[in-house]
Amino acid sequence: RTIFIKRRIAMATNAQGSQVNRQPTEPSQPMKKITLTQWTSLWIFPILQVTTFALFCLGIDQHFWAILFLPLSAFFLNFSLHITYHYTVHFPFKSAALQQLAGIAKTLLMGLPFHYYLMSHWNHHKHNNGLDDFTTTWKAVDNQIVPKNVFIYALFWPFSSSKSLPLQIEQGRKEGYCTPRVQKRMLMELGALLVWVAFMALYAWPWLCGYYVMVYIGWMLIALQNYGQHLPQQYGAPKANTYLSRWYNWLFINNGLHEEHHEEPAKSYWELKPQAQTPHSVIAKPHLIEPFFHPKNN
Repeated sequence: RTIFIKRRIAMATNAQGSQVNRQPTEPSQPMKKITLTQWTSLWIFPILQVTTFALFCLGIDQHFWAILFLPLSAFFLNFSLHITYHYTVHFPFKSAALQQLAGIAKTLLMGLPFHYYLMSHWNHHKHNNGLDDFTTTWKAVDNQIVPKNVFIYALFWPFSSSKSLPLQIEQGRKEGYCTPRVQKRMLMELGALLVWVAFMALYAWPWLCGYYVMVYIGWMLIALQNYGQHLPQQYGAPKANTYLSRWYNWLFINNGLHEEHHEEPAKSYWELKPQAQTPHSVIAKPHLIEPFFHPKNN
């Protein structure tokens, strides 16, 4: 009987360990119930992104200065992804059809398939900025692990990952977060994006030029913010960096509490509380600014 009990305990422990190591494609709970005020604050950044890009489209034929709306739109794209779209990765809509429609809409605003971002984000949570993280701020050079240069990381964001797309997909399949459904939705979103680009190319090429500028600058800022959230200070710790300013976390819905999010990803933004894990966790400046003052940008 004792041997039987020991075997059952070992089996349960192994099963639990496999569940911990395997990140699901979607969290166990669907979109959490939040207040109308919280819901509005969550979507204000995509609204501002669309508004500023629309102002560019409406004004570019009459006034060249309308181009000034593009960096604004890119700024809002950064926070749309880090706040709104990020939230829907962890807490997706209940309806599969709504997930697909929302994924296509977010794809057009992001300029990349949303479910590629979803796959990349689950990889990010599994590896916490380690070398197997697609968006890691570290690199291996001559058998040493050293920081990536922040300027190269941000300016050349399409090439910042040390793994090619086929290798990312292969790794995602093995680790369980690039399922056939994710791949199918990724392809659907890519098709929708190509149709959108073709439409602008045929009927409004200035819009297409502006769209590329908005997307490229937006993802530069996204990469820069990710670098600030995961400063290459000491390999393996901390998981992420936290910015504790109250006004910042009020304005950006606790986006500064990034280490807390990595420690408890099943919590909504409004449930997170400041709880630094290491002496290196807390940074003095917002994530978008701190990388420029980081001493290891070499």
